[in-house]
Amino acid sequence: MLAAALFVTAASLQRGPTSFGFAIVAMPKLSLVMPPILAAPIVTLLQIPSGVHTIYGDWRDIDVRFALVVWITGLPTIVPGLYLLSLVPPHDMRLMIGAIVLLSTFVLMAGFKLGRSPRTAELIGAGALSGIMQGARQWPVRR
Repeated sequence: MLAAALFVTAASLQRGPTSFGFAIVAMPKLSLVMPPILAAPIVTLLQIPSGVHTIYGDWRDIDVRFALVVWITGLPTIVPGLYLLSLVPPHDMRLMIGAIVLLSTFVLMAGFKLGRSPRTAELIGAGALSGIMQGARQWPVRR
């Protein structure tokens, strides 16, 4: 419990100045001390209150069309993610989550930028991948 509290504190301290990243910091660390199937709902519930504040503060900068495309395509793909979660053992899910976080971190650290607005097909792909990942890390489908 102490380790989990320290991990949540570290993720919160990181989120404070950047306004994002709580889940990407907290989830892999919490998965070290508890099953991902338990860590995911905890992370989700902890980040909701701060997410509301972020949306309020950033509302004028949100591209509503982009957000709707990603959301609409992400919602139905949560189901395949749930199915993936039901198939993958907790240890393997931890490794997958860690690998995705590391890959994403390295891409961002390398300074990769699209250099243009994303196309609709790219937004659909991002939404679908997001839905799958949300389902795969989210709900307690098995013990």
